[in-house]
Amino acid sequence: MVPTTSENQIAWLVEKRLPADELALEFSDWAVLVPQLVEAGQLSPDAGIAIDALDRQLVSISGKENTALWEDEALRDSAEWAKVRELAIAARLTLPEPTAST
Repeated sequence: MVPTTSENQIAWLVEKRLPADELALEFSDWAVLVPQLVEAGQLSPDAGIAIDALDRQLVSISGKENTALWEDEALRDSAEWAKVRELAIAARLTLPEPTAST
């Protein structure tokens, strides 16, 4: 849900009745596996680098000192969240296309 528009992110959070930090938590749950996926050849090294950059950006806006960045207005309008979306789109472009199951 990270590589999308702010309006889509907010709509998803409202639909799921979740706070904004759930975007980072959901991503973090998956990102922790990236080094193993790169090592196993499931993800490219470029994907690992791009995902790590996104993870570092999310960490940089976390913490009590950044509480205001986790409000809908900041999600919509802040430069920090614009950077998150930019990095998420770049990371998405490094991922392999899903294959159809037969």
